[in-house]
Amino acid sequence: QTFGFGEHEYVLLAVGSGFRTKGLDRSIQAVAALPPDLRGKTRLLVVGQDNPKVFKRLAADLGLQERVHISAGRSDIPQLMQGADFLIHPARRELAGHVLLEAMASGLPVLVSDACGYAWHIEQAKAGKLIAAPFQQQELNAQLTEMLMSGMKDEWAANGLKYAQGIMVANDGSAEAKILLAIAKSKQQGQG
Repeated sequence: QTFGFGEHEYVLLAVGSGFRTKGLDRSIQAVAALPPDLRGKTRLLVVGQDNPKVFKRLAADLGLQERVHISAGRSDIPQLMQGADFLIHPARRELAGHVLLEAMASGLPVLVSDACGYAWHIEQAKAGKLIAAPFQQQELNAQLTEMLMSGMKDEWAANGLKYAQGIMVANDGSAEAKILLAIAKSKQQGQG
């Protein structure tokens, strides 16, 4: 499935199964709260295994049926990460959040709730923004708008890549290093 987004649009990527736990409703509401001109050029691409019915209805109720695209699990997540502008992950809870490390390794800035175990990596790397607990929808809305308008995307991307490379060099086989090495290997195979 291809999505055919315009070149002057922002693509927010949300990855993960269990849409409610991953905060998909929060992400949809944040897109709806964007200023109208920004909302009109922002798309939310969601990839994961779950029943999308409730979330598609929410998007439609908020007038976003053309702006929110939900896809079942896919094998091309690294390519989607390279093509997206930001990862949005306002999860309600998450023990780790490997997707955050994958995003940094792909040069994808992240907007994440601090309910994710690995959210501190984003803060440490200066690879995006954290939404502090207790979660407030208005804070997510404001942070998303700020990220899209800030002009910091390239800096956050570079910071994330540098941090991810540091993890790969410094670690001797931890879970994070294995994930990042697997991503790097799949990218090399995709380019070869």
